Amino acid sequence: MSASTITILQVTDLTKHFPIRKGVLKRTVGHVHAVNGVSFSIRPGESLGLVGESGCGKTTLGKCAVYLQQPTAGKVVFKGTDLGSVPEQELRRLRPQFQMVFQDPFSTLNPRMSVEAMLGEPLMLYEGLKSGQRRRRVMQLLDTVGLRPEHSSRYPHEFSGGQRQRLAVARALALNPSLIVCDEPVSALDVSIQAQILNLLDRLKDDFGLSYLFISHDLGVVEHIADRIAVMYLGKIVELNRESEICRNARHPYTQALMAAIPIPRISAEKKQRKLLAGDVPSPIDLPSGCSFHPRCPKVMERCRQEEPRSLALAGGGEVACHLYETAAAN
Repeated sequence: MSASTITILQVTDLTKHFPIRKGVLKRTVGHVHAVNGVSFSIRPGESLGLVGESGCGKTTLGKCAVYLQQPTAGKVVFKGTDLGSVPEQELRRLRPQFQMVFQDPFSTLNPRMSVEAMLGEPLMLYEGLKSGQRRRRVMQLLDTVGLRPEHSSRYPHEFSGGQRQRLAVARALALNPSLIVCDEPVSALDVSIQAQILNLLDRLKDDFGLSYLFISHDLGVVEHIADRIAVMYLGKIVELNRESEICRNARHPYTQALMAAIPIPRISAEKKQRKLLAGDVPSPIDLPSGCSFHPRCPKVMERCRQEEPRSLALAGGGEVACHLYETAAAN
């Protein structure tokens, strides 16, 4: 069976470096290593969660995966088509099939356009729908995301944060995509509203057969919507496995630290015994030698300081990049 029949998105060795330029001549004096050789796949109808601390490259990876940013190297294959090898006109034709929902809906919604105009614009540009057809489709979209018909005449500033995010989801759904990249879609919302948006996204996934790349810094949020979880640190995926395996049996020390950081709502022996991660993320301009996590790792070995770990296959289909498991994997 070919890869295109079992995956909707295949990312291979994706790299994104941003040049640092200084001086009058703007010479390149270094690079920000935002994403460093990341590989993963997403199957039809699957939700892949991508978690990690702020600044680890999650958003850059999400944008490169749908070619909102041009990767420095690597390959992105969407439904069998290499997005890096097609001309701009063909890429524009494919764009309705993969959409993005951003963290701050207020900054991504045009304040000068009404909801009807905003949701109707892609329907006119890509599908050529007439005024009456667009209006009916807009009403269907509003109903799908839990908003009322009278909301169509309002402007973004007249909505709450949760309602604006519902509008952003409606806009992403307008052209019937197969894949939606959700970049921190609930982190700017109140906790009660977060639950509503997560439930909405979960329902839409089943109703429309959507696939998600769900990006978040909060592992507690991702575990409620993801089928698999990829843990990212300093531009690399250090662990990828089923949601149940990540949450019950995290392997990588960084994943274990993220699990320990999930708030426990009451005082307990488990809470008192937790060891939270110390230190700051190293600079992506000057990456550490060997394993990038070794300056903060509680289980660091001398080998970790010198040799970068390779990704190892785990029983059940997961993978981890850590020297601690190389002996076990070999057996």
